[in-house]
Amino acid sequence: MLTLLFWSEIIPTRNLFRTQSAWCTVCYEEWRLAKQVIYKPLLWTMNSVKVCPLHKIYLCLQCPHCQQELPLLSWRSRPGYCSKCGGWLGMNFPVKSSSELTDCSTLSKEELHSQTWIVEVIGELISSTLSFNSPPAKEEIAKSLSLVINAVTNGNIAEFARLMGIPKNTLWMWQTGKALPVLDILLKICYRLEISLLDLLKPEQLAAKSFRKISHKTIRRSPTQRASPKLFDSNQVQDVLLAILGSDKEPPLTMKEVATRLGYNRRTIFSHFPDLCRAISAKYRSYRKACHTEKIQQSCREVKQIVLKLHNQGEYPSEARVYEIMTHPGYLRYKQVRAALNETRREIGV
Repeated sequence: MLTLLFWSEIIPTRNLFRTQSAWCTVCYEEWRLAKQVIYKPLLWTMNSVKVCPLHKIYLCLQCPHCQQELPLLSWRSRPGYCSKCGGWLGMNFPVKSSSELTDCSTLSKEELHSQTWIVEVIGELISSTLSFNSPPAKEEIAKSLSLVINAVTNGNIAEFARLMGIPKNTLWMWQTGKALPVLDILLKICYRLEISLLDLLKPEQLAAKSFRKISHKTIRRSPTQRASPKLFDSNQVQDVLLAILGSDKEPPLTMKEVATRLGYNRRTIFSHFPDLCRAISAKYRSYRKACHTEKIQQSCREVKQIVLKLHNQGEYPSEARVYEIMTHPGYLRYKQVRAALNETRREIGV
């Protein structure tokens, strides 16, 4: 009942969950200080949830220590800690990662309200599981959509699709039960019509709901202004690429960062200068590999010092004990570090 398996017949799994971990740094820190259980809420694994509604900050997507994205599950996963470097993921004050701001100062009131509403609605969906005698059938979505379309646009599918920003043929497939909308689309429809997700999943309740306010209100779509095409300055781009390639600045830029700085699409830049783009990407990979190698060597040296220190204190340098003391215990999974541990133990005869 603490998963979304109950709703699997009517909520497609496509794009439902993240492929990488996300977390609220302040939630982790508050739980640690209050000596509460550290865990990963189901909401944090869902693609639709971008913000912590309690602290009004973006969910963090990168470890603040090693700047890496973390898989949902990995070797020696431990809630609240980085599975790659072992660093604590909570902090008193949210920081700005290289890829995304953690605070919500850039969000408009409407965007923040939308994100808070999404979290509340999904939480309501999860907590309401026990109120159902059996999982809703997929036909329920088709019935509910038909009811809403009839109420809002008098059965005009094309008009409803225009109001919701959904392709008409796609909406028709959903209404006839030939396909199911993903969760993001269901949330979008519910938010614009000011109904809950549970209302949409219970057509018998939806039929009794008053749609007078909805049917007479105008749902405006934000006009999308087509940007004027930006002329590609080949000479300028080439000069920038050569300068970046010859720079000794660390860390070197990725091609994604280069493209953002230049204001062009990566594919556009690559189509003009494929060799330079490959060289920049290779430079970044080489840097990351060198950093990784250096961290492994540092861990090897640290492991040796820990083993010797424990031995001098009369304590057996077990793997578990060494793991507790290491600055980045996650590196103990690498064979070089484990080899350093075993070799040092052999040298001291334990």
